[in-house]
Amino acid sequence: MLGTLIRPHNIRITAVNPSTSNTELAVKAGLKIGEEDRMMQPEDVAELILSILKLPERVFVNQAGIWTTNPQ
Repeated sequence: MLGTLIRPHNIRITAVNPSTSNTELAVKAGLKIGEEDRMMQPEDVAELILSILKLPERVFVNQAGIWTTNPQ
């Protein structure tokens, strides 16, 4: 519904749904954080968002999920 209202105004909205990232917030929430080279890092999420922002204005990504490949 929202997309129908905003698309004529060239407003693009993307829902980004990451799994657990290796952040201080995750640690404080008591989530299991594995080795840095095996867990998603905040930079990984940022890279996804930047790639979405670089798309031409004629398209948009509605939803994007990013998950750790093989968490511990």
